[in-house]
Amino acid sequence: MAMLSFDRARVDSLRLALGASLEELHAIRCSNAAAADVMRTLAGARRTIEDWLPRVHDILYSTAMTSCTRSALGMPDLSQAAKYAVMYHHGREVITDPLAVQGPPAPTHDWSIERVLAAIESGALQPMRAPLDANGRANAPYESLAFAPSVQPVELGRIDLTSDVAKFAAFWSEGLPAGYTREDTLTVFRLEDVRTTKSVHPLTAFDRDGGPETFEDMTSAMTTSGYLVITQVTEEAELTHEISEGGDPTTDFAYAEQVSSAFSGTFYPDAEAVFEPLPTGPRVESPARWTFTTSASPMTDDWGTWRE
Repeated sequence: MAMLSFDRARVDSLRLALGASLEELHAIRCSNAAAADVMRTLAGARRTIEDWLPRVHDILYSTAMTSCTRSALGMPDLSQAAKYAVMYHHGREVITDPLAVQGPPAPTHDWSIERVLAAIESGALQPMRAPLDANGRANAPYESLAFAPSVQPVELGRIDLTSDVAKFAAFWSEGLPAGYTREDTLTVFRLEDVRTTKSVHPLTAFDRDGGPETFEDMTSAMTTSGYLVITQVTEEAELTHEISEGGDPTTDFAYAEQVSSAFSGTFYPDAEAVFEPLPTGPRVESPARWTFTTSASPMTDDWGTWRE
């Protein structure tokens, strides 16, 4: 950016509003354990305001905002530009950006599904490290990765990966006493500020409803953004019987059917992030939407397999 423009009165109003908000946030107190997560969020908001308030002061009181060096006689400068005159006339002050641009511009995340898959194939997007696998050894530790988005994930698109053989079987089993269908779908999501929790479990027998045992002191988490690629496989089989002999063959009822679904996926973060231990004490967290592991044997019903 080469130019900065600002309305001094509005910036001063922002300074006053930030100061008042900071005082109100400091006044909030609650010792209830159920509000621990909310209090941490408020503390984060205080730190953000405390970080930005000095910058607002710098804008208001910097001499770069109120003075300029005129160019040599006969050489045009910014004060003679039509754009400057119009902006200043509307109450905005225009200056040259005093800060140099640090590095390339921030990346945009409006990629299409084709661009994401091409970046994965070329190696431009690198996957998150796969969770530890127990390799079938009893009592050996293995890891799971749980993703809990803070905002609604954006679906960039989906691709039908169903094989021709599966489509042929579904077509010819239509109307037969024994039917079978299979659908394979690849979906790409954009996740912003997703909380990723890494848990460690022992490879032992467990209740599939309650999930495996977890070593709580080894759990870690981080918050990052990136692309999640998921392959969903859905299979449905059924046995049917005609309602009446010699009647309409499509009028039947199912006396046995089974539906199974499984998913696998990989997360491609924007930048490598470091897992940190969870804070101690009670906390309230939103539930994970996806959980992955590389150990197939201890996978619970709502877990997926990490795709290498």
